[in-house]
Amino acid sequence: MHKIFILITVSLVGFGCNPNLIERLRHPSNIELDLDQDGIIDFDIVYSRYTSGDPIGNYEQIEMRFESRNMNQILRNEDTGFPLFLNDVSLIMHDVTAPYYWAASNRASNISIGLARIRTEYDSIEWDKNWGIYSLEEKDTYKIGFKLFGS
Repeated sequence: MHKIFILITVSLVGFGCNPNLIERLRHPSNIELDLDQDGIIDFDIVYSRYTSGDPIGNYEQIEMRFESRNMNQILRNEDTGFPLFLNDVSLIMHDVTAPYYWAASNRASNISIGLARIRTEYDSIEWDKNWGIYSLEEKDTYKIGFKLFGS
């Protein structure tokens, strides 16, 4: 049974980096979130660093992802594929209709929801200056709808 609906404002602050010094960009520590302050961790913000590539070249990236505990859910929009960064908090309801849906991430099955990333240029050691948010809109503050379930 769900405990509470919560709206959290996620302000994603870009981390500056010193170009050409790949070793100096350390990925941030993971964060545990207890949104309803009941002593039970609801979500983790997990940072992963890895190397990827495509036909253009290779690059290194650090990605910020939400991982749920206890099958908690995040409100999403199937039209965008991104976490739903809300403009209208009235969209947060127990039951939603398409294109909105409640998505669970699950740490045990390695399913998580991406929020942002920072990466190097192709075949370079220069890092981007700012984090890129997985959103179709550029905002100062990003709001996300959460649905929490008991442990």
